[in-house]
Amino acid sequence: MSDAATNGRLEEAVRVLLRVAEGDVEQAHKEVFGFLVRLASNLLSVLWSQKRRDRHSAEDLADFVMLQLLASKYDSDRQSFSSWAWTIIRNRIFSLKQKEQRQKLHDDMDNTFFRSPTKAANPRFWTSPFSRDELEEISSWGPPQHRVLLLVIAGLHKKVPADLWQSWCRQAGFAQPFPPAGIDREGYWTGKIPDLAKHLEIKSNTLNQLWKRKKHLLARLDSITDP
Repeated sequence: MSDAATNGRLEEAVRVLLRVAEGDVEQAHKEVFGFLVRLASNLLSVLWSQKRRDRHSAEDLADFVMLQLLASKYDSDRQSFSSWAWTIIRNRIFSLKQKEQRQKLHDDMDNTFFRSPTKAANPRFWTSPFSRDELEEISSWGPPQHRVLLLVIAGLHKKVPADLWQSWCRQAGFAQPFPPAGIDREGYWTGKIPDLAKHLEIKSNTLNQLWKRKKHLLARLDSITDP
């Protein structure tokens, strides 16, 4: 079958799916979905080599296009279905790759403090003061609430001189002592964010989002990133 005939059959199947032409809807869905899976597999091979043999990812992309199609996002008067689907899948792949890269960066930052097991296991690491340059860097992180909460979640607050820490806490509006007992131990651990959120009477997701958005700042501190 020629390309023109194949494209014509695909367009007709799309029309059946959209109920603007009569036909077997189930068969039309099968034809369109099969085309999208093949197209997604080809684009994954070119644009995202790690996923080139991942049929599950190709099917997820096909599902995404089908949702766009059934939501009336396709205009047959402007372009062919195959061209439209190609653009949708390409953009979706780029978006998913960027999201994965951002997540990897966040995951790497979660492990920043444990890249040197000897350092992380040394109690003095968590209490030895930040350098003057580091404190100046941290002082530039605003607003004050975010600065204080970031250091508490990371378990690095004891590296800030007591008088300066109290000053930051006052600026942030946090009553002393902060953090409270039970949350003030060093390091980052699973469960710290929910416990802190409960103390502050806010949603855990609020702190999770803060941590995700701001923790990259910690990579600017020599005492954290140096081996």
